[in-house]
Amino acid sequence: MEKRGDRWFVTVYQGRQPSSGYAIRVERAIGVGTALRLRARFTVPSPGSATPTVATSPAHTISLPFGADAIYLYDQDDRQRAEFVRP
Repeated sequence: MEKRGDRWFVTVYQGRQPSSGYAIRVERAIGVGTALRLRARFTVPSPGSATPTVATSPAHTISLPFGADAIYLYDQDDRQRAEFVRP
């Protein structure tokens, strides 16, 4: 999380992937007290699909009018994927 002017920016990553066809997109950001709950859609290529073999690192950055003491990232199946708590 980074503050620029009066906006806060949060970038979520899917990590290093072995081919194209992977993606991540934040669909919802909800402030809960001093925390932020993000819901993202993680996309993976279909089995057997033809995708170029090239290393990728999918990411998505969102801008918010407020910061948070903690960020919790959930996927489209409501499984927690990551958390960040500011020291």
